[in-house]
Amino acid sequence: NAGLWQVQYNVGRIYLEHGKYPEAVEAFNSALKLKPGDPEIISSLGVALMKSGKNTEAIPYLTQVVDMKRYIQEDFYNLGEAYANEGQWSKAAEIFKKGAELKGLDPNGYFYWGTMLFNSDNIVEAFDVYQIAKKKDLEQNHWGTSLYLADIYSKRNVLVAVKCFEIMAMGLGFETL
Repeated sequence: NAGLWQVQYNVGRIYLEHGKYPEAVEAFNSALKLKPGDPEIISSLGVALMKSGKNTEAIPYLTQVVDMKRYIQEDFYNLGEAYANEGQWSKAAEIFKKGAELKGLDPNGYFYWGTMLFNSDNIVEAFDVYQIAKKKDLEQNHWGTSLYLADIYSKRNVLVAVKCFEIMAMGLGFETL
């Protein structure tokens, strides 16, 4: 039945949205058997596996979606998250970088890229990427970036900068210095 894959996919999405990850995996597997190679099904199956804590199983599906070259940032971010969940910080950083640079406007992508670099002890490059995230986030104060920048400055023993970035992270004005 041509519409049965859609029913299974929709059921999987409902389970996924309600945190019932094993049920979502089962539904997406059924949908994928009925419509092999569908990027939305493959992506959703990878996300459901990741959310189930089965990152090793999720990575091949999420890689497959990225390799389809749909040029969707979330495809990269999902794959990066799966690698991060496995503690593979350098690989996650590489993937988040590709996603962040895809459209060049997403400060969150730069933040996650920087965070993966930070977690892999690549502090100098993380600092540079966080600076880019701050510049790209013109609308608001990116508090997470400010916290990591404060930590980097702390490691460098530049205490005035630490205080400045902590204040920025709290959303306070510099008059509190």
